[in-house]
Amino acid sequence: MLNKKTNAGGSRTATKIAVKSTMPKKAEGDKVALSMDKASVVLGLNQTESLSLVNEGKSLLRKADGNGMDDSCLVQLQDYIERCNSAKAKMNSRRKPFTTALIRLQKQFVVEENAIDPIQAGSPAAEARTHIRAWQQARMDAAAEAERRLLKNRDNYEHRLARRDDLTGEEREAALKRADARLVSGQRALKADAVRTEPVPVVTSADGYLEAFKFWWEGIGKGLPAADLERYLHPMLSFARKQARKGVFITGSGIIYKAVPAL
Repeated sequence: MLNKKTNAGGSRTATKIAVKSTMPKKAEGDKVALSMDKASVVLGLNQTESLSLVNEGKSLLRKADGNGMDDSCLVQLQDYIERCNSAKAKMNSRRKPFTTALIRLQKQFVVEENAIDPIQAGSPAAEARTHIRAWQQARMDAAAEAERRLLKNRDNYEHRLARRDDLTGEEREAALKRADARLVSGQRALKADAVRTEPVPVVTSADGYLEAFKFWWEGIGKGLPAADLERYLHPMLSFARKQARKGVFITGSGIIYKAVPAL
């Protein structure tokens, strides 16, 4: 936009060009840096509070180990646990705005990655894979049909030879050998142009998941340390614990139920 000014004589003395700025009011990098600076302050505060409570807890535990547990020690430990829970809630509240912002920022990064991820449904790369797979599947279907025709032609040829009375046994046998050679040649050509495939397990019923778990268990699961198994099977163990509170228990030789204090 041109803003022109004229003097008393009518001549143009100045011309201003108003240009709308396309620069952001504040660079995104500066915002992130400022946020990270604030996060560092909050992290330092949380670290100080956490370290103080950790040291206090260690002191209380040394006292309990040295003097033994009594009612006074019980009250001190219970009070300590309550203060830890309270401090943890405050620390969580202080850090949440930053971690929420980081998660939101991470999601924005992931959106851009997913946009070109070949295994992410809806991305052009995933659509390209779908096109390739459909085309290759069509080739596989065509090859299977071609082999079926080769086999059918071979069988039909043998039947025609069997109905011919003008051939000797040797001639019929020679003709069948030539037919077999054509069949093998055709199959070899189809194999040379075959699409590379890999076996993929597909669950066809709910029991299939149990079969897959048993397969994993025999191959890997039962050889893992207990800590790893507890982590991998945490949802199932949590479900069993919740059911136990309702009086529903697992019956089996591999699991027992222990009475433990409810804190």
